[in-house]
Amino acid sequence: MATLVRSSLNIFPRFAQRLTAFRAYQSASLATATATESKSVDEKWILASAVCLERYPIIVPPLTEKEERFNINLKKIELERSILCDHELKHLDDLLKKKQTEESDTSHHVEKVGGTADMTEEGKLTAVDMEDAWEREALNFSEGSRETVADQENDLQSLNRKLDKKLYLVVKQRLGEVEHWILPQGDHVENESMRETAERALGKLCGDSVQSKFMGNAPCGFYRNIFSKTIKEKLCANGQKVFFFRAEYSQGDITVSDHVSDYKWLTIEEMAEYLQPDYYKKCKMFMSD
Repeated sequence: MATLVRSSLNIFPRFAQRLTAFRAYQSASLATATATESKSVDEKWILASAVCLERYPIIVPPLTEKEERFNINLKKIELERSILCDHELKHLDDLLKKKQTEESDTSHHVEKVGGTADMTEEGKLTAVDMEDAWEREALNFSEGSRETVADQENDLQSLNRKLDKKLYLVVKQRLGEVEHWILPQGDHVENESMRETAERALGKLCGDSVQSKFMGNAPCGFYRNIFSKTIKEKLCANGQKVFFFRAEYSQGDITVSDHVSDYKWLTIEEMAEYLQPDYYKKCKMFMSD
């Protein structure tokens, strides 16, 4: 019988390769199952969802040096390749009418009264008159300051600051017995999607008046927090896995709850002063100015 099997393997080399691969797969599966069964029950993870609530810029940020040079070159190209606009055509038409009027007055020896102030039809503005009016209006215009009162007072709870940058909401939230500066988060419950957990956490921690628009159902980031030995034994869990969901702020005021003692609207650079380094590193991966 053994001789017959060996001869069959010689005849069917592909079958022999598959048989060897199958036996290796069986051994690996058995080893994985044994390792899984030997794991302790305290290696489970607590799932949580956090909200990356961002306020978009309200005004355009100032141009950089490179953008300013590019803008100047773009205007030069546009000027060189452009055709006459309606206002320039009107100016040429005014000059032509002025010349025709002067020639007509000269040929008929008509004396000019009041100079050349009214060179076209009565009550009709010329292109030059329109330019003078625009210039007077421009002189009366004063550009508003990019710095608000909230910027001057360094009010980090105000949304009326850093108008040319994105602001992100961070809260001082109690996790267990310790408070941490983090993005608003809540633990996942059964029969609830991770996005629903994020929406519930935002309303519970910051109040129902805050209106926002969540960007999709998929998380934009992930953070894993491994508990200390004491907390592991207390919660029977190895750590916490936090899934971040991006949301756009619409309107409403923040109302802190019992689990939140403080909140701030910060830029990415300012968040480094409040968040823990490893947590901040993960958040910075899915945030942008």
